Amino acid sequence: MEAVSLRNWDAFTAELQKLRDELPKDASGQPPELLFRGQSDSDWRLSTTLERADCEGMTFDEYYRLAVARARPTVEAFTDAVWEVPDYDTALEQAFRTDRELFFSREFPSVGFYRYMVYLRHHGFPSPLLDWTSSMHVAAFFAFRETGPAEKRSIFVYCERPYGIKGGAVGEPAMRAVGRYVRTHARHFRQLSDYTICAAFDEKSGGWRFHRHDPVFGSRDKQDFLWKFDLPSTERIAILKSLDQYNLNAFSLFDTQETLLETVWLREQVLEKGISQMYLMSEEPLPLTSKKLAAVLKDYGYESHPKGMAQPLGVDVEQASDGKTAYFDVNADAVRKNGEVPERPIRLTFDRVGTRGASPVWKLKSVLELAAGVESKALDRQPETPKRNAPWPG
Repeated sequence: MEAVSLRNWDAFTAELQKLRDELPKDASGQPPELLFRGQSDSDWRLSTTLERADCEGMTFDEYYRLAVARARPTVEAFTDAVWEVPDYDTALEQAFRTDRELFFSREFPSVGFYRYMVYLRHHGFPSPLLDWTSSMHVAAFFAFRETGPAEKRSIFVYCERPYGIKGGAVGEPAMRAVGRYVRTHARHFRQLSDYTICAAFDEKSGGWRFHRHDPVFGSRDKQDFLWKFDLPSTERIAILKSLDQYNLNAFSLFDTQETLLETVWLREQVLEKGISQMYLMSEEPLPLTSKKLAAVLKDYGYESHPKGMAQPLGVDVEQASDGKTAYFDVNADAVRKNGEVPERPIRLTFDRVGTRGASPVWKLKSVLELAAGVESKALDRQPETPKRNAPWPG
């Protein structure tokens, strides 16, 4: 799977909207449900905490005995909670080892065990559940919450049933979303959580085993689609600031004293200090040079003429009446995206963030194709220019 590298959050939301528009719609005209997962290092693969605990391939039988027969008494003793989970017995052991339809028929995990598994997952006990969220904003928080050396962070987008159907074969690894509607710990609801679980049946070595997700994504033509979008770590402050303005932060997602203090530190130190530093790092003089313009367009997925672009002219940069926003439009025929010429010009929008001497300095806000009806000095795609595989002008 190839990651799509994007410049900032606006570029991600634009790509996500394009993805939604391209997915097949159901009978009511709605696109299929998407799940999101954020990871703070683009080099990390998708893996469960059970895999990261060096227990990849653990059998259902082993995990159930560990979580229920051995761990549950201690959990209940110290939390004053009682989990209504079926006790481990010979009938369960037989099902785990011999029932080829156990996973496909959704008999595993049982409702009671699923509630307990979700609780364990949210409190640090290694789990075969890979956690997702139905909110792209929650996923972004987890991708950018921590500091670290990674140059890029990832947001994964998963669609289990883009065509409304799903199949599987005994003996092959299979995955499924278990479902968000379960009575369990409050964090599950705060984080708009859902989970996938992946397993394979091997009669010769213990029956059902948990399996890595990686080989299953996209292994069948019409199910388990996955997309990966990478954003630079330099966008961390801007993204966390934007999320916190909607009260999406560690405290709202976890509700503990520790995350309250984490959020206070974020607001009073990191964001206040970091925003001014971010603006200094993002300053852009206008107009852009032709080389810089081509580089910016490329960051947003637009290819420009291989021989270079015409030098942008200062008179082509327009400012809003309040002087806080500026924009520059590029002719539709001057760029390509995925081999196609856009219908309308591409607009680069900038926010004013300060001054340098007597000159304003700007921060790039977005790079988007103009919507129908928006006026521009730049030109739409010319009728004689093919939509796809159009040759570059000589």
